[in-house]
Amino acid sequence: MSSPNKSKTKGERKSEHKPELWVLIASLIAILPLCFVSLILLSMAELPEHLFWTLLFMVVGSFIWSLVYLQRRILFALRSISNALMSLAESDYSIRLGLCERGQILDEVVRSVNRLRDLLHAERTGAAETGALFARVVEKVDVALFAFDPHGNLCMVNERGLLLLNRSRKEVLEKSAQMLGLAACLASADNKVLRLNLAGSASNWLIKKAQYREFGAPRELVIMSDLTAPLREKELEAWQRLVAVLRHEISNALAPIKSYSQTLGWTLRQTERHEGWEQDCIEGLAVIERQTTALNYMMQSYKNLNQLPTPVPHYFDLQPWLAEIVKQELRLPVQIFSGEPLELYGDRELLSQALVNIINNAIEASTNAQPPIISWQVLTRPGNNHTWLTLDITDFGEGVANEDNLFVPFFTTKAKGSGIGLLVCRGIIEVHGGHFNLMNKAYGQGCIARIQLPLPLSAHH
Repeated sequence: MSSPNKSKTKGERKSEHKPELWVLIASLIAILPLCFVSLILLSMAELPEHLFWTLLFMVVGSFIWSLVYLQRRILFALRSISNALMSLAESDYSIRLGLCERGQILDEVVRSVNRLRDLLHAERTGAAETGALFARVVEKVDVALFAFDPHGNLCMVNERGLLLLNRSRKEVLEKSAQMLGLAACLASADNKVLRLNLAGSASNWLIKKAQYREFGAPRELVIMSDLTAPLREKELEAWQRLVAVLRHEISNALAPIKSYSQTLGWTLRQTERHEGWEQDCIEGLAVIERQTTALNYMMQSYKNLNQLPTPVPHYFDLQPWLAEIVKQELRLPVQIFSGEPLELYGDRELLSQALVNIINNAIEASTNAQPPIISWQVLTRPGNNHTWLTLDITDFGEGVANEDNLFVPFFTTKAKGSGIGLLVCRGIIEVHGGHFNLMNKAYGQGCIARIQLPLPLSAHH
C-alpha cells in the first residue's frame, strides 16, 4: 500500500522539475549558437595568451550569466502565472499579476490572465448576488417549493414547504417524495389542482412544475399554491355582494308593501272612512301585487341563472338566423355587415335568447339614434387548427362606465333592469364552448359585445 504512494510522490516531484528542465534547454538553444560563434571568432583571432584567456573567461561567464538570468526570469513569470491560475481555479481573486515598467517576459500572457481574473471576479460577484436574491425570494415567497433529483429524493425546500410538511429541513432533505407524502405532486401534470392531506389538513393545491439543472444534474421543481384561502375569500366576497344586492332589491320592494299595508289596515279599522277609500284600497292592493310580482320575477330570474337548460344542438346557417332576429327589432334598423357564409352548430333557440338580449342592450344604449352594427369574421386560434366565429355587436352609445360590474348578479344601471341579462347570455354562450365579453371601443364612442363560438369542421360553405 505504501509503495504506490511513494512512486506517485516521486512522479509528482519529477513533473515539478520538468518546466525548469525545458526552460534550461530552451535557454541553451537560444544562447549556445552565439557562444559558439564567439569562441570560433576568438580562436581565429591572433591575440596574446593572457588576453585570449581573459576574453574566453568573459565569454563563458556571459554565457552562464545569461543562461541563469533567462531561466530565472522565465521561471518566475511562469510560476507567477501558474499561481494566479491556481488561485482562480480555487475562486480566489485576490492575486493580480503586476507588470514592470520596462516590460517583462510573457507580458501579454500576464495581461490576459489579469483580464480573465477580472472577468471571472465580476461574473462570480454577479452570480453570488443573484444567488442571494434568489435564495431570499425562495424563502419569502408564499408558495411551497420542492426540488427533487432524478431518483425522486428531495434536494431543496423553502420555509413555506417546511411549514407545510411540519418538519425541519434536516428531517426532509434526501427523503423520497413517497416518504414525504408528495408522490402525487411529483407525478402530477403541470398546472393541475390536487386535493392533498398534508400535516393533518386537507386542502386544494395548484401544482406547477418546471425543470432546471444544478451542477449539471437535472432537477424537478414542484411549486404548490394553496387555493383554500383565495377560494374562501372569493366565495365570501361573492356572498357579501349577493346579499347586499338582494337586501337592496328586497328592501326596495318591501318598503311600499309595508307602507300600503299599514295604510290599508288603518283605513279598515276606522268606523268612519273617508270618501273614496274603496279606490284607495284597490290602488294600494295593486301596488302590493306589482311589488310581489317584481320580487317573484327576480327570484325566478335567479333560478334561471343557476339552472340554464341543456342545449339541444343542430346545424343552422348564420346569416338567415341573424336576419330573422334583426327583423323582430322595430325601434332601430340594426345593420348587418355580411361576412362569409357560415354554418353554426348549437341550440338555435338558446343562442337566439342571448343575441336578442344583447341587441336589446345595444338599442337601449344608442341614445343618439344611430343603429347598432352586427359583423363577424372567422379566426384561427394560435396553437391549434380550430376555427372560431367572432360575432361583434357594436353600438354608438356612451359606453360602459364600470366594466368590473358587468357580470355581477343583479347589478344594473337600468331603471327596469334585473341585473342578470348579461350573466344569462354569458352562461348560454359558455355552455356552447364559447366566450362572451363586453368592452368599450378603443376609438370613438360606444362599446362592443363580442361573442366567440367554435365552428364545426364543415362551417364554410
